[in-house]
Amino acid sequence: MTVIFFKVDGVLNFPDSDAVAPSGAKGVAEARVKKLKSLVQDTGSRLVLCGPWKKHWDFDDTKCTPDGVYLNKKLDRRGLHILDKVQDDLPEGEDISAWLNRHPNVTSYCVLEDLDDVKWVNQ
Repeated sequence: MTVIFFKVDGVLNFPDSDAVAPSGAKGVAEARVKKLKSLVQDTGSRLVLCGPWKKHWDFDDTKCTPDGVYLNKKLDRRGLHILDKVQDDLPEGEDISAWLNRHPNVTSYCVLEDLDDVKWVNQ
């Protein structure tokens, strides 16, 4: 399985974006969602959420914050779905390692902090 660990901030939004999430935080830019969809399609990857937005998201929309529901709707419109998220209680970096340790079927992955700079790691 190929996985893209992604953060919303810097990947799905950018400083000059006009998009606003329900909380008032910087929202999700449609152009960035289109670019992510292209990357997912080209690589056959699955999405795993990391970064600060992970606290808003859950598999079950009823357990998401309004920002998590907003994120799901933005991705759903383009046919994208989040497979999972990294653990909330681990420091950044350790959360991805822990997720990979629990999923030995991952053959390659990347950590997206910026859609313009993608580097893949093969396991």
